[in-house]
Amino acid sequence: MQSVHFICRGNRFRSRIAESVFNSLNISEIRAVSSGIEPAQDEIISPWAKFVLEEYNIPFEIKPPQLTTKELLKKSDYLIVLSRDVYNDSPILNSLNPIVWDVIDIDKRTKVPLSCLDSIELKIAAREVFKEINDNINKFLSKLPKNPSINP
Repeated sequence: MQSVHFICRGNRFRSRIAESVFNSLNISEIRAVSSGIEPAQDEIISPWAKFVLEEYNIPFEIKPPQLTTKELLKKSDYLIVLSRDVYNDSPILNSLNPIVWDVIDIDKRTKVPLSCLDSIELKIAAREVFKEINDNINKFLSKLPKNPSINP
């Protein structure tokens, strides 16, 4: 079985959404994993990732953020970095040839503190991130040499 590895900074928001969305497609030949170049120490999954995944009925794992390591990356067939700044900040990623997306993180989309859990603005920003990731996943899948089969 092949694997796609999604990498962001903290492995609590963007990469967790990407991993969950990808795995929810139930593609028999490919599974997704995720990690972060500076994994979050303060939370297992962002409440905003949890919010948007629950809103779209996407199952997700409750697991600690994982550090991106060269050993971990070697196990993956496809590497996708969710933003250029993460790619630029990681010597490990610079030595490889990953796919780089430009998904702006939620905290850069609004001036509202992430701790405002009832913020309409943050809910909109979380949905925008989800949509961008979902669109990028669909583009990625359309470019694979052999279109993998999706199991309902």
